[in-house]
Amino acid sequence: MASSSISSGVTFGAVLPHATLNAFADANGRTLLLRGLNVSGDAKYPVSNVLARIPEFYDVSNVSYTGKPFADEQEAGQWWARLRSWGIGVVRLVVCWEALEPREMGVYDEEYISYLHMLVRKADEAGLRVFIDGHQDVVCMRAPSSFQTLV
Repeated sequence: MASSSISSGVTFGAVLPHATLNAFADANGRTLLLRGLNVSGDAKYPVSNVLARIPEFYDVSNVSYTGKPFADEQEAGQWWARLRSWGIGVVRLVVCWEALEPREMGVYDEEYISYLHMLVRKADEAGLRVFIDGHQDVVCMRAPSSFQTLV
């Protein structure tokens, strides 16, 4: 990504860990104050979210998160451009683990991974930085409500 100018007028090409602080820095070591927000919508639930306690809920053969939080590339581009126009420079993109492995451990949803690549590419085109948040308060819809109960 080319350097992007954020609302404060500061331009940076790289976001790096700060050498001495618990913060981010630019390539010159200056502390960055990131201006951003969460992007998740209803991304913690699959596209076809059936009700719990019915047999279809436990059928994982058709579970997909592709299309969450944005339906397609056009909608993603529109939202990223809108957020950038509001002065947002960074987004935290919520991704729950079930979206990556919806059917079986170790079997990844390549369509969803391609979808994530598209989201990050479109955000980059709009001048946004993206932190992918492996969101684990909901490991999957069929697990207990807290990751802590599983460890």
